[in-house]
Amino acid sequence: MNLMPKEDLLAGRRALDALTGSVTIIKDWTWCSEVRRWTLACQICSGQGHSSNWYILAETNYPFGKIDFYPAALSGIEQTYPHQNHNGWPEPGLLWRKGKICLDSSVRSLGRIWGGHEPFNSHERLVWYCQRAIAWINAAEDGTLTKPGDPFELPHFPHRETSLVAFSETPQNLQLWQDLACRAGICELSKVKQNPPHFSGSKILG
Repeated sequence: MNLMPKEDLLAGRRALDALTGSVTIIKDWTWCSEVRRWTLACQICSGQGHSSNWYILAETNYPFGKIDFYPAALSGIEQTYPHQNHNGWPEPGLLWRKGKICLDSSVRSLGRIWGGHEPFNSHERLVWYCQRAIAWINAAEDGTLTKPGDPFELPHFPHRETSLVAFSETPQNLQLWQDLACRAGICELSKVKQNPPHFSGSKILG
């Protein structure tokens, strides 16, 4: 089935001409039946002059719906940074890695660089996301995606098993852990649910 992108998507892509020098279109909007999203392949140049390839995924109801950025499998970034899903190899049949980057308005480090309210019109929304993607890439290269005082973010790990390990902590517990010099140890796990297996830490062994 050869679907054609709607005018809103085309208008969003045309608006990227304003970012010439930072964003270069490699392949125009293409329908991906595996994920049921429109994909736009592009190259983004960072402030330090480094280029990397990306896939932008948009929903059929653009300028609404999700807009996601994934590193391309070919000439995309391979590392995993803060505010990014684990950047593993692509799913079979897809041309992008798994490391979706977080460009939400809540990402404090991006708000310091490229803030403002997210627009929801066809000419501005894709540009707004690309500006934040450029800011994310620059911050990743500079090591400034997180700064002192930012909320702690648990790293994202791929889900390869059905087992689940749970923990329960409070701000009071955190202070106790911070007072310890040791940063690693061994604990005993107890199975609290059989199928699928759920485990909970029951005893610290050392």
